[in-house]
Amino acid sequence: MKKAVVYIYNSFKDPLFQSNMLLYLLDANKELDYSFALITYEQSEFAISKAEKKELKKELKERNIYWIPLRWHSGKLKLIKKTWDALYGLLIILKYRLLGYNRIVSLGTVSGSFAYIYSVLFRMRHYLYQYEPHSEFLKDMGIWSERSLSFQVLNWLEKRSGLYTEVIATGTIHMMNRLHKMGSKAQVFKIPSCVNDQLFSFSKENRSQIRESLQIVDRKVLIYVGKFGGIYFDQEVFKLCKSILERDPTFFFLFLTPNDQDTIKSNFKQVGISEKNYYVSLVPYNEVYRYISASDIGLVSVPPLPSQKFRSPIKVGEYLCCGIPYIVCKGVSEDDEYAKKEGVGVVLDNFEEVNIEKQFVEIEDLMKTDSRILRQKCRSAGLQYRGFSKLRFVSLNAFKSL
Repeated sequence: MKKAVVYIYNSFKDPLFQSNMLLYLLDANKELDYSFALITYEQSEFAISKAEKKELKKELKERNIYWIPLRWHSGKLKLIKKTWDALYGLLIILKYRLLGYNRIVSLGTVSGSFAYIYSVLFRMRHYLYQYEPHSEFLKDMGIWSERSLSFQVLNWLEKRSGLYTEVIATGTIHMMNRLHKMGSKAQVFKIPSCVNDQLFSFSKENRSQIRESLQIVDRKVLIYVGKFGGIYFDQEVFKLCKSILERDPTFFFLFLTPNDQDTIKSNFKQVGISEKNYYVSLVPYNEVYRYISASDIGLVSVPPLPSQKFRSPIKVGEYLCCGIPYIVCKGVSEDDEYAKKEGVGVVLDNFEEVNIEKQFVEIEDLMKTDSRILRQKCRSAGLQYRGFSKLRFVSLNAFKSL
């Protein structure tokens, strides 16, 4: 039996872990006879009760996954707190290394950078899943300056891990090409952010139920699932909604977000959109598909900056697998190319009104398409592009290489 530490700098209930890595771990555990020591950093927004945590540990242990939930530290003195998280993680990993765990798996380049250090110190083979240049995301958004210590440290670690990690999975051909040019020694697999396509599927019953409860039966519904600000658009989203509503008053906006709801409502008010035209909520991950089923088109709020071609937003797969098209900016992942090639989305240069004016007709054309035909087309594209059923085989090959 192979033994691997799984180092996740996310919470267990974080959708990013639930929708991607957890599926792959369960699959590898079943098909390849792995034992995993799973380390997560638990945040308050994804809090789990003691009783549920106990039950989860029991269920995971039955599948040879031993869960070690640690506390996430945030707030002031961020760099110091991240260093503390890394050092405490080091002690846990040392314990399992002494127990024969000679491999380490990480999710994203922040945990991947920490895991790279651990792999060097403890001579562990490293599988870096979802390799993206997070430091460049923050620099492009103006959150970090290129001279800041935070940028310098993370950027250096990202480059080192990209060069010397044994196995890397990344979401786009753009990053595969970069790794090749860098001279990376890794075995590289292309695995975009996948979707649990058994869960994310259109539900006619839920569509009717939610649309009736929100009194939007006869309206066109644009949904956004995710955060605002940081490495995502913020105010630009609400201006976009205003531009859409001015051109078609039958549109309704459905936002599922962990951001403060009062702030979201205030942002709608600032652009002149009344409460009768939107609904804001935060629902459990396993209920998101119900609201996407109730919608007609999805929004991806990733800005068109140079580094964004390396991202792989999971919401694209969620929208498509539930049977709806999406709106995305040019240069984001391969999502812009896929939208055009498969006819399942609208690509904007940015969220400014001049672009909506030019391309709103494309949104209208999608909304006029026979819903059953469009739904089937999007579902098929979603399974091909982001479905777990397809990508699991690539993931198994990556785990075999570890």
